[in-house]
Amino acid sequence: MSVSATSAPQAYLILGGTTKAATSALFAHLATHPRVSPARLKEPRFFLDPEYPLETAFPFARGLAAYESLFPPRSGAHVRLEATPDYLHSSGSAARIAATLPGARVAFALRDPIARLVSWYRFARAGGRLPSALGFAEYVSAQQAGPPGARREQPFLALAQGRYVEDLERYRVALGAERVHVLFQEELVSDPAPVLRDLAEFAGLDPAPLARPFALENPTRAQRSPALHRGYVRLGFRLRNAFAAHPRLFAALRRAHGLVKPAYALANARAPEEIVLAPELRAELERFYAPSVLRLAEWLGRRPPWEGYGLEGTRRPSHA
Repeated sequence: MSVSATSAPQAYLILGGTTKAATSALFAHLATHPRVSPARLKEPRFFLDPEYPLETAFPFARGLAAYESLFPPRSGAHVRLEATPDYLHSSGSAARIAATLPGARVAFALRDPIARLVSWYRFARAGGRLPSALGFAEYVSAQQAGPPGARREQPFLALAQGRYVEDLERYRVALGAERVHVLFQEELVSDPAPVLRDLAEFAGLDPAPLARPFALENPTRAQRSPALHRGYVRLGFRLRNAFAAHPRLFAALRRAHGLVKPAYALANARAPEEIVLAPELRAELERFYAPSVLRLAEWLGRRPPWEGYGLEGTRRPSHA
């Protein structure tokens, strides 16, 4: 089904990736800006490839009207905001965004690829998406076996998806460099003010309303019962999708979730699992990611705020 771009507003800011890089916190922070109209669903997944291994109630085939229904009117707002981290890794998403939302700007939060991979492992284990007996080294080996993407379950795509520059290049080609923005999770956490200022200016927003404390959301917690947690997350996802186009029902669902979430976390969460990488495995992962990280530094014209990967001697990041 084709989607006409003629009725689409020009002002869209899409947080397009990557996963496990603070996009939830960034979405929540930007959503408070008075000139922003955030999607009721932070992650609509509308522009994902049909075969991408994530469930969505708002596939591209439903048409632009279904997507636009997710953005409630907000007096004075001129930028619509959504955040679907897997857009970065979905091969057709850049072309769909370019064709459907001609003025859209897309921002990508990146994270040290090894730290992100460890975070994905912890996240997938906590949610019961990986066997409890699968160690981190075995998790890496399982993704190295066979051709890239041989296993299509989302947790088993994480290793390859840490090679960001290959995916970013699709967006620069489809949208043009002026509509693609890259920031780093590490800088967002350590010194958020300049990162938020740069992002606001990229989106055509006044940075002043964002000059307040920035807090991470959705930290990964280990679960006493991963199966229970997976059911809890899946139920919440399906309820949010079902009610997203119905503002009053969706607001009631959010209030109910706000009451249930603290009690659930207290009942099922436990101390986070510590993952210690053997030096040999860390060195192996650095060698795997090094070519892409060095290309990313060249692509951006500055050094990512990460250690290793052969970055010694490249220019360090600056927000001056």
